[in-house]
Amino acid sequence: MISEHFQVITFTASDQSYADAILDYIDPHHEYIDYRLYRHNCVPTEFGFVKDLRVIRNRSMQNMVLIDNSALSFIMQVDNGIPILPFYEDKKDEELQHLLYYLNCLKEAKDVRKHNRDAFGLFKIPDMSLSQVLGEEPESQAMSTYQSQKIRESLEDLRKGMEEISEESEECSP
Repeated sequence: MISEHFQVITFTASDQSYADAILDYIDPHHEYIDYRLYRHNCVPTEFGFVKDLRVIRNRSMQNMVLIDNSALSFIMQVDNGIPILPFYEDKKDEELQHLLYYLNCLKEAKDVRKHNRDAFGLFKIPDMSLSQVLGEEPESQAMSTYQSQKIRESLEDLRKGMEEISEESEECSP
């Protein structure tokens, strides 16, 4: 059980009433999910809502991960992000099994960000061409870990968001 080894905090870009209805169905006695964060806890951008882990003030970044099917969601702390494919009623879907395996590997990690950097390489995206991000160039090193078109779509959103933040940062420079 995940909640035996990790503190579980849901962080959704959904409205609270919608999210609570689903979370109450999944965890009706509040045994597995310790805290809930919603759309109003996200940072709105032109590309969608971004989840900034700094809203969780009493935890160290080296001990937090954000699992999401949209890489844009963890643009603020890309090394804390764990991408996952969305679930669409496929009875052969094994994403949660892969996630559980990966989380078990993180249990003893001193800093989860290092493991995520090595496993996913999302930090490479700002320096890549769009065709590399989308996996259109042969032997795209950053995409070798991903074997899904859906991740590539999320990465395109992430790159656009990172470019936007980079442009805003340049505007603030002296």
